[in-house]
Amino acid sequence: MKNNRLFAVSGIAMLVGLAGCQSVGPDYTAPNFDLVGAYSPEIPVIAARQAEQGRWWESTTDPVLQSLIDEGVANNIDLKIAISRIRAAAATARGVAGANGPTIDASVDGSADRTTSSRASGNR
Repeated sequence: MKNNRLFAVSGIAMLVGLAGCQSVGPDYTAPNFDLVGAYSPEIPVIAARQAEQGRWWESTTDPVLQSLIDEGVANNIDLKIAISRIRAAAATARGVAGANGPTIDASVDGSADRTTSSRASGNR
């Protein structure tokens, strides 16, 4: 009896599985989606005003926010350290670039030979 029940359940499962494999027909064509034409993003206004991006908070009308940011920038030790490191790196870059310029080099070399004759060897 267990074998009959197992056989029936597996048969039903196979029929359900095969029912999902039904073909769609001989005249089936895949849908064509024009996604590029349908998607046309607007150019953000932010890209047009990149010069104003550095001080964005000045575009607000909140004087408290503006004063807090000005005070934070003025008293920020980490920011001052970063600025000094940038200046030091720029000075180092200028120094390295200066080493690539023209150089003047000079050297002097000389030699002298003196020979003597000896009567014992027969050279005069």
